[in-house]
Amino acid sequence: MQPMVYSREQHDISRKHIDPDALSVLQRLSRSGYQAYLVGGGVRDLLLGLQPKDFDVVTDAHPMEIKKVFRNCRIIGRRFRLAHVFFGPKIIEVSTFRSKAEPSLAQGAPAAASHENTFGTAEQDAWRRDFTINALFYNIADFSILDYVGGVKDLRARRVASIGDPEERFPEDPVRMIRALRMAARLEFQIDPAIIAAIQHRGPELSRCAPARLFEELGKSALCKASAAAIRSLHQHRLLALLLPELDRSMFQIESSVEAASRYWTYLTALDEYPARERLTPPVWMAVLFALPLERALQSAGRQNPAELLQSLLDQSLIGLPIPRRVRDRLHQILLAQGRLLRLPGSGRGAPVHFIQKPYFEDALTFFEIRAAATGGGLDQLEFWHHWRERVPPARPERAPKRRRRRRGGDRPAQS
Repeated sequence: MQPMVYSREQHDISRKHIDPDALSVLQRLSRSGYQAYLVGGGVRDLLLGLQPKDFDVVTDAHPMEIKKVFRNCRIIGRRFRLAHVFFGPKIIEVSTFRSKAEPSLAQGAPAAASHENTFGTAEQDAWRRDFTINALFYNIADFSILDYVGGVKDLRARRVASIGDPEERFPEDPVRMIRALRMAARLEFQIDPAIIAAIQHRGPELSRCAPARLFEELGKSALCKASAAAIRSLHQHRLLALLLPELDRSMFQIESSVEAASRYWTYLTALDEYPARERLTPPVWMAVLFALPLERALQSAGRQNPAELLQSLLDQSLIGLPIPRRVRDRLHQILLAQGRLLRLPGSGRGAPVHFIQKPYFEDALTFFEIRAAATGGGLDQLEFWHHWRERVPPARPERAPKRRRRRRGGDRPAQS
C-alpha cells in the first residue's frame, strides 16, 4: 500500500521547529544511507503548531547499525531493542521499524508473544501504532509527510481514531483507552464513536495491566496540562471507577454541588498552570486529585486525631490502585503539613528551620502554592515560607539505613 505523501509545500513543519539534536540524528542516519523519519506525537504536535514534548526517530537501520553511526549511543530493551542517542542529559530515542502489533503489556500476557515483535517496513510500523494521528512520518530526505493510515485527515477533522478496530486493538494494550481520553482532552479533539463503544465494553480489561503502568498513565493524565478535562473524561467513561473507585465515588458527590465542582476544577486548573513542572512529583499531583474529597471528609469528622483519620481516609481512597509505599507515605506527610503551613510560628518560637529542612517540605510547599492559586487564600503564609526557605540551608538528602554485614564463618572466638 502506497502512503499519501504531503510535500513540503502542503504542510507547515519547518526544520527550525525540530529539536536540533533530533534533527542531527535524522540527518546522520539519512547521510549513512538509511531511511530516517520523525514519528508519532512529535509530528502530530508540529502539524498542530504545538511544541512537542518528545522527538522520536524511526529508521530501517537495525540497533547495532544505529550504534555504528553514533558513538554516543546505548542499546536498551529486552522485548524489543531500542537505541538511545545521548546529548548530555537529553536522550533521542531511535527505534527500528516493527512489523507487528505489540503483544499485550498487561499482566498475564503469554511469554511466547515476545517473538512477534520483529523488524519490518515503514508501512508495517505505521499500522502497528495506536491512533491515526500518532502514525505520521516526517521524512528528512525530502521534508515530506508520509501517511499510511489517514492520520492527516483525522488531524484536520480534530478527531482521535484508532488504527484498526479498537475492539481488537485495546486488548493488545488496555492502557490505550486511557491514552485516547487523555489525548482528546489535551488537544480538545472529538473521540471516534468506535473508541467510545470499545471503552464501554473493554474497560474492565484494565485490571490485567501492571499497576505501575496504570499509575504512570494516571500521572500523565494529571500532568497533561488539561487535567480537569482528562480526569472528568475518565470519570464519565467509567475508567476512573476502575483506577480509583473511592475518588470516582467522590466525583459524583462533588458534581452534585455546583460550588464543590467549580472548586475542584479550579484545583486542577491551578495544577495545569503551575509553572515549575519539575516540582510536580507523584505525591504532589496525587494530593491535588484528592484534595477536595479529603478536605470535605476531614471537616465532617469532628475532633478525631487528624493524622490517624487522614491515614485511614487514604487507605480507603487508594484501594483501587496499588501505590508505591514511599509515594503513599509522602502523600500523607504533604497533606498533614498543610495545617502547619497555615499556622505561622509565633515571634518567640524562633525561625522554622527544623520544619523547612524536613524531607517532605518542598513537596508540601508546592501543594500549598497550588492551593493558594486555586483558592486565593494563604498568600501571607506563602510569602512567609518563601522568605524563610531562601535563608535556610537545604537539608541533607535522606539516606537508606545501612545494613549490617554478616561475618563469614559465624562469630569470631573470643580472644583469651
